[in-house]
Amino acid sequence: MPDSSKFTSVHTLHCLPGLEVLETNRSSLHFALRARAEYTIAFVKEGTERFVHRGKLVVALKGNFILINPNEAHRSEGTQQTRSYAAIYPSLPLLQELLPERLRLPSLMFREPVVRDDAARRKFSLFMDSAFSAHTPLGLQCLFLELMIEVLDKHASAAGSLNHVPKSSTAVTYVRDRLMAAPEETVTLRQLAEENGMSPLSLLRAFQRYLGCTPHVLQVSQRLRLAKSLLRSGNSIIHTALACGFADQSHFTNTLRRWTGMTPAQYVRSIRSA
Repeated sequence: MPDSSKFTSVHTLHCLPGLEVLETNRSSLHFALRARAEYTIAFVKEGTERFVHRGKLVVALKGNFILINPNEAHRSEGTQQTRSYAAIYPSLPLLQELLPERLRLPSLMFREPVVRDDAARRKFSLFMDSAFSAHTPLGLQCLFLELMIEVLDKHASAAGSLNHVPKSSTAVTYVRDRLMAAPEETVTLRQLAEENGMSPLSLLRAFQRYLGCTPHVLQVSQRLRLAKSLLRSGNSIIHTALACGFADQSHFTNTLRRWTGMTPAQYVRSIRSA
């Protein structure tokens, strides 16, 4: 659970629906294995961020960007050190809407999880300063597009683990697509395995090999993606919890807090203050 004494600010911007903007100072929050449905673009302002990505320990130093693809599994490597960072989480639909002529999404994926880029840092800082202050929608949209073009053109290409599962693994593709299309459904590993003529263990190992996470982790990431969309549309927390397949409001609250450091109520307040 995050330490409430640390300063964390999260915005969702009405002029850029599908984007979360976060800034945190002196945070000691660490997360277990997760796979966000959005792109992650984070800048380490102070300290060091250590995390496991694609089975390898990665270290991001002060001044580095962390770039994570949608639905790509990663987890914190435990440390007692605090760090400060800023991050944006643009969704695939947002980028498809704003950059249809430039990008072949969702196949465009970041090549490396940690990079250093001074030009991108300047544009990132300008956008973040504007996002947390009074700024016109037109200005924010222009700054956001300039930043995304800078980062994607330099550090992404048409290749990625999630969307380039080998054709031989049709079972993994089937399960992935099913969980992304209907994350609220209650399914079992045995059920998914039987639908593909596999044993539960074989399916689990194949999923971990190609996607780096379990079917459950992917399902939770997609449930949270759906939940945030419902909350942004004005749905109540309890309705959102049940509509997304969570057992109850407490289950939803604990899951969102474990993955993002925020409760549903805090997320709703961030929407209203944006």
